[in-house]
Amino acid sequence: MIRCFTAIILNVSICFISDAQEVIESIEIKGIKRTEEQYLRQFIYSRPGETYDSLKVENDRQRLANLPTIGEVSVTYILETGAYRLTFTCSELLSVEPIFGLGKSYKNFWCRVGVQDSNISGKGHELIAYYQYYDRHSAVLKYRLNRIHGTPWSFTSSLTKWSTIEPITIDGSDGTYDYDNLNLGISSIRHFSFQQSLEVGVSGLDEKYMERDDNGNKKALMFRRAGLQAKAAFTSNYLNYNLFYIKGWFNQLNVQTIDRFASTERFDLFFNDLKFFSKPYKSANIAVRLRIGLSTNVNHPFAPFVLDNFVNIRGVGNRVDRGTGSVVLNAEFRQTIFDGNKIAGQGVVFTDLGTWRLPGGNFKDFTMSKNMKSFSGAGLRLIYKHGFDTVLRIDYGHDFRESGDFVFGIGQYF
Repeated sequence: MIRCFTAIILNVSICFISDAQEVIESIEIKGIKRTEEQYLRQFIYSRPGETYDSLKVENDRQRLANLPTIGEVSVTYILETGAYRLTFTCSELLSVEPIFGLGKSYKNFWCRVGVQDSNISGKGHELIAYYQYYDRHSAVLKYRLNRIHGTPWSFTSSLTKWSTIEPITIDGSDGTYDYDNLNLGISSIRHFSFQQSLEVGVSGLDEKYMERDDNGNKKALMFRRAGLQAKAAFTSNYLNYNLFYIKGWFNQLNVQTIDRFASTERFDLFFNDLKFFSKPYKSANIAVRLRIGLSTNVNHPFAPFVLDNFVNIRGVGNRVDRGTGSVVLNAEFRQTIFDGNKIAGQGVVFTDLGTWRLPGGNFKDFTMSKNMKSFSGAGLRLIYKHGFDTVLRIDYGHDFRESGDFVFGIGQYF
């Protein structure tokens, strides 16, 4: 009886000693220069005084590494006097970066110049400002306040003046149109967790198409939509970053509606982006994107979903078709060719598949071969490892029924 009682006392004592050894005494963050420590601490769930949990600490490390301003993150600990002292050592990425983009395909060229700051005031606030030339002149200004004062709320504001030349076929006749879209918007974002959020916003817009003659002069206003646009987007982001390698999945559901000032007509639009990334072995990435979209099925040529080199199907050409619905699947295999201290290179093989619902058509349009496109090809990536998604990209896409095309750009295709 005495031996049994002694054994129980010893076991209880050992448990208390073990628990004492697993308590976190302190958490330190090193390696940051521009980022405020308090901003980063909201992404660390582990707390001093809590029991040490290696899985929880690893999730904290990965959460920091997923931030666009942070590259690699390591965790070290010292076990001293029965308690853990944790240290997260972060390598900051460039937060202020120039925006310089080039795109080239047959008969089409675009360029983009500007600046972006992903860490204003060291609190993760973002500013994007750039000018774009794509047959005509455009400009974009966006500002985002992220997790204000450590709360789960973010706010955005944007001003966009978007102008392009659109080739459109009306009644079998090809024509070109000046497209202009002036948009001023604000939105609020509620973060339910570090993976899920809901954005709700409103904007005023003025969208119009002007017909052009053979000399490029404007002839007549063909279509105009001015009104209030309301939008909502629900995002689930379970992507984990290790520099330019990505694992996990991402989904964003977008719903938009436009009420026109001079009409009772309403225009609705829905699209969903689903992305999946896997890493079959150390130097490779598999990337897949499925994009599905539907809009109000109005039978006019100025439909919202466009078939384009730089948007969805590499090699297909510049705005070759439009529809009120689309289903697009993009798949890439990215193989690292070399990986230096600052620069890395990848070889890519890809397949882009898409199908469209014609304006005024029906769902059978998605199954008709004439509305389907399938392009495959290969490309190269030159990656600057000290910036977020700083990638120089070149791809060649080819459909064996048609000629192929080169597509240049900045950043991964998706």
